[in-house]
Amino acid sequence: NVIAGVNGSGKTSLLNYILEKLSANGRYINGNIIRDDNIEINQTNWGNSIYNYIKKLIAENQYINGIHTSPRVIYIPSNMTFSYQAKSMLDTTYKFQNIVDTNSLLGNAEFFIKEYVISKERSSLKSNPKERTKDAIDSFNAIFKDSNLITKLINLDMHNSNKPIFETINKDKITIDKLSSGEQQLYARVVALMILNPYNSIILIDEPEIALHPKWQSQIMDIYANIGENNQFIVTTHSPYIISSVPNRNINFLIKEDNKIVTVNNITAYGRDINWVLREMGLENTRPPKILKKLEECKEFLEDDNYDEAEKCIDEIESIIGNNDREVMALRNSLEFWRE
Repeated sequence: NVIAGVNGSGKTSLLNYILEKLSANGRYINGNIIRDDNIEINQTNWGNSIYNYIKKLIAENQYINGIHTSPRVIYIPSNMTFSYQAKSMLDTTYKFQNIVDTNSLLGNAEFFIKEYVISKERSSLKSNPKERTKDAIDSFNAIFKDSNLITKLINLDMHNSNKPIFETINKDKITIDKLSSGEQQLYARVVALMILNPYNSIILIDEPEIALHPKWQSQIMDIYANIGENNQFIVTTHSPYIISSVPNRNINFLIKEDNKIVTVNNITAYGRDINWVLREMGLENTRPPKILKKLEECKEFLEDDNYDEAEKCIDEIESIIGNNDREVMALRNSLEFWRE
């Protein structure tokens, strides 16, 4: 599910509320406790069916083919920048509640990518080492194939602890800490989820669009959905690209009404043009206010039959945004028509 809304509508607060309600760190939920070391989820007046389902999964699905399939609650908070610290190991201990530490994301991602490639190489049946490495790297890059990433993984640096090496559009070879902020966001957050390899889990992600190119924003939910199996995503966003990429039934839009926050569920944004989505979100016009004001001035001059001033106004707006804008073209055509 995608939760959208204006600033101050409580999107992040809602994620924190869900996290607290499903907390497994010994917090009380309506007078009942969930313990992390002995996952025992008691019935409560809130969400009995959810707790019963989670308890059933924990009891019946500890491992399938060596993969831990017990449910988790995973929270990936928003963060504009990441610090980098190299890692020599990852903590893969099963925990019910997992709050991703954004300060460790880059180092964890670097270590995991290295281990991912080495593991794929070892499991390959090909005899040629270069072919094994190429297949392993192609397998990792395939995860991001729909994101239109320009930078891609090309190798591991054998002379530097097998650090993953990426290649930019300019053929520069760089490590993960030298990627652009958007690329760091994409790789680090996605890999954080790959590390946890969630099954039967609830995954909370706050503003996954941060620093991402619009093309990446429109694909990010599909990338997340391909990690693990049978997971429920709850995502907060301001991005019309993300909103447009998910089915309408999964969109919940929060608005302020009569000093309350209410949910609008009749948003029809899936697959729509971004301007349409913005209008659905309550933004009737997406132009900068100064441009809007100037366009209104031009219209007023035309309505008052003040054609000389209208022409000056239209000339000015054309010098700013060009003469191929539909609204500007309509103003120019109206001016020529009424002058005749």
